[in-house]
Amino acid sequence: MASMFQKPLKSIVRKANRYLEGSEIEKLLKPNKRGEWSDHEIQHLIELREQRLPLKSIGMWLRRTSPSVQKKLWELRDTISGPGTVEGPQALPPGLQEILFYTRLTAVWEALLKSDMTQTWREALQEKSKEEWLSIVSAGIPQDVKNVLGGLRPPTWDELESLPLIDTNDAGMYARLVTSRHKFQMVTDRHLYVGSASKYGGGLNHRIDEHTRKMKRKHESRLQSDIRKKRLEKNGRFITLMVVKMDSPDNDVVLDVRRTVVLAEAILTVWLNALQDPSEDLQSVSPWDSQTLQYTGWASHNPLLVDVVLPFDGNREM
Repeated sequence: MASMFQKPLKSIVRKANRYLEGSEIEKLLKPNKRGEWSDHEIQHLIELREQRLPLKSIGMWLRRTSPSVQKKLWELRDTISGPGTVEGPQALPPGLQEILFYTRLTAVWEALLKSDMTQTWREALQEKSKEEWLSIVSAGIPQDVKNVLGGLRPPTWDELESLPLIDTNDAGMYARLVTSRHKFQMVTDRHLYVGSASKYGGGLNHRIDEHTRKMKRKHESRLQSDIRKKRLEKNGRFITLMVVKMDSPDNDVVLDVRRTVVLAEAILTVWLNALQDPSEDLQSVSPWDSQTLQYTGWASHNPLLVDVVLPFDGNREM
């Protein structure tokens, strides 16, 4: 939709001028409006902003100067930035927060068991009990991440960005947070991707390096392509959601660790509502209404729809 507005505008003016033999169209598009903004203009401004148009293009369509558009966007920043913090008491006693965390962990696990997955995954999940799988997953999640996951309200974007990135070559799980280049961010400008890393000897550090490495277009990943096409900030912010030790290159050990972190990836992708197009069943098990989130999910699929294999397939988004 954005390209429809961005590309043809000047060419339309040029072609129209050929027929009109003058600059009538250009006159109409000159930024000559002043004074108060009407409700219709404000609604149009928000719609154009949602299409990621630059200030100059928005100004041309609204016949306002770029400074005027910038000022109005600043005044509307609370409206366009998405849901704010929920009012009222949000802190829970540590014991109750822990109970809420495990209750949600179990609920997402059970929803995933009922969801589509490969037969290999279905068989692999039967090799351990629910208690064993969830105990391993929980043990690898840092306490500050558990506090976020066990909260009464969804985490704000600032709270997610404040979570640390742990410098480690161990396996684990991470989130990538990327925004648009606009000064004022809307929900659709903020993207959350949950991924996992399990390369022996490289782990999380290696996976994040893969994300940020410059690639030729024909070799770029889906996320890299998205960043380029949507004109997002290139690297964004990475945070650590889980760390799992992988002390041996033995195939059985590596495979077990990979299954653990990919299972955790599936759980937190659903938990944080990070799927672009979740099924109704998976969306319903997320503890927070998607309308209250300050970001848009960026994961393309449920990780359990892809088998974990040896040797590691470098093309898989993990």
